[in-house]
Amino acid sequence: MDLGATCTLVENILLAATVQRLGSVVHGPVKKESEKISEFVNAKEGYYLPTI
Repeated sequence: MDLGATCTLVENILLAATVQRLGSVVHGPVKKESEKISEFVNAKEGYYLPTI
């Protein structure tokens, strides 16, 4: 996984939200949050969610 590409993608999403006058924030999951979020969004086995 290329975390650098993920960060660039997130930055572009935040910039696009700003242009649309929408508020946005990045949250990096901590502790077991990532597992709980994966379950909540029904992510496929082996998927990693570096940011939400």
